[in-house]
Amino acid sequence: MNWSPRPTRELAPLVLIASVLLAASLHAQSESGERMESIPSPRAPEFTTLPRVWIFFPPQPPPLGTSAPRTPAFRDTRSAPAELAEFVNELFYPQLSAQLYARTLSKRLQGQLKSYRTAKQELRRQLQVFDGVMEQLELPLPRGDLQPTGRTSQW
Repeated sequence: MNWSPRPTRELAPLVLIASVLLAASLHAQSESGERMESIPSPRAPEFTTLPRVWIFFPPQPPPLGTSAPRTPAFRDTRSAPAELAEFVNELFYPQLSAQLYARTLSKRLQGQLKSYRTAKQELRRQLQVFDGVMEQLELPLPRGDLQPTGRTSQW
């Protein structure tokens, strides 16, 4: 039997039988009371009673070479909690902002945040020490072609 993309007359009885069986099973389901409950509308009570959560995002840095604007792009009476300032470049900033603004940060998460902050400060201190050691060494560049030229390479 050759396959063709168009249905043939040979398949017509099979399609008819399948559609009759499907219609019969749907009819039996509707009469037995096993109907699927309707999806609640967005105006249902379980949707309207949820508390509103405010999420803050880090500010956008100004374009390179320009100064930061003195006034925000939009005016709002709410501002991000001050504790967020040191986490402005972290991926979890929006999630943390919601927890801090609502004052729902658990003791366990506060402890994890404190240990994260301590570890980050220690790594920053080690990096500054390493940077100071590297500045004192003043190693010459190993090859002449690594000298800065001010040109960009073309790929």
